[in-house]
Amino acid sequence: MDDPAMRDEWAIGRVLARYCRYLDDQRYDDVVSLFSPDGVLDSMGTRAEGREAIRAFFPSEGPVAERPASMHVLSNTLIDVDGDTARAESDWVMIQREETGKTSIVLAGRYRDELERLDEGWRLSSRTPVVLARSTSG
Repeated sequence: MDDPAMRDEWAIGRVLARYCRYLDDQRYDDVVSLFSPDGVLDSMGTRAEGREAIRAFFPSEGPVAERPASMHVLSNTLIDVDGDTARAESDWVMIQREETGKTSIVLAGRYRDELERLDEGWRLSSRTPVVLARSTSG
């Protein structure tokens, strides 16, 4: 991959995919590592600024389950790179598995992200999940 813009888009796409995978696997320390040190997570009416506050947003990590209880699926990802910063938007759905094995889509929305290139690679400087639909079944 000789095109630097394509390389950046690919690397950013991996950050976005890792966020979903780590979230579904309840690997919250790894989720936090995807943010810049002064990154912002603005989610569900809570604004967390900095890695420590972002980590406090998530529950404590327990043992990793044999299989995840949910799955975030990304699509329609648009990434615009401008030097060492980027903006991205991705549509997502969250599929949740009940103890019985039944699954349902419980949330759908769009991530609005800003990223910056750091020494360790691309990191989220701001993430705002916008919920567009929520399951009404109980």
